[in-house]
Amino acid sequence: MTRAAKFVLAIFFISGCNNIPYTTIIPMIRSSIQGPESINIDQEFVESRKFSFLKVKFGRRSEAILTLVSVENGVYKWISSDDVRIYTLNGKITKLENFDTFNFESIYKNQPFHNNTGYYDLYLKTPRTFVSQSYSVITFHEKEKYFDKKIIEDIKTNGFKWNFKNQYFYLNNKPIKTEQYIYPRAPKLILEFYYK
Repeated sequence: MTRAAKFVLAIFFISGCNNIPYTTIIPMIRSSIQGPESINIDQEFVESRKFSFLKVKFGRRSEAILTLVSVENGVYKWISSDDVRIYTLNGKITKLENFDTFNFESIYKNQPFHNNTGYYDLYLKTPRTFVSQSYSVITFHEKEKYFDKKIIEDIKTNGFKWNFKNQYFYLNNKPIKTEQYIYPRAPKLILEFYYK
C-alpha cells in the first residue's frame, strides 16, 4: 500500500466516521492507490488548443499538459500552467525546472542521437551532483501504426549503479512519444507530443 493510501486511511480513522462522508472516502482511497484520472486527448481537445502541446505522465502520480512557448536551436521549451518547464531536443529531455525535487540539466557534447554512442554530463540539482552518462543507440526504421522510427537509448551512469533504457518514437522525423527515466529512483516520464 502506498504512503498516500496509508495517510488517507489514517486520517479517516483518526477523524472519525462522522467528519468524512463515506461517499468521499472511497474516491480518495481509489485516487491514492490508482493515481489520478487520465487526461483524455481527443480530436476536440487538440482542436481547442491554440499552440502545440505536450502531455506528460509521471509514473502513476500525475499527468499534465505543457504548452510549447519557444523553439531555439532545436530545443523546444514547454511550460505548464504551474510553471513546470521541460526542454526537449529531438524528443530527449535536456532540462527540467520547477518539477518537485527532480530538477536537472544535461550538457551534451553532440546533439542527442547524432552518433550511435557517446556520453553527456548530467547536473542533478537535488541533491547537487554532477555525473557522466554513456549511451548507445539502436534505431529501427519501420512503418507501424503511429510511428515510422523508434530509438532505444541504453544509458549507463559512470560512478554508481543507475542504468536504464529510454524509448523514442518518431513520425516524419518529429518525436511523437517518448518514455524516459530522468532521475535516480524516480518513475519514468512519458511524453506525448501534439503539434499545431
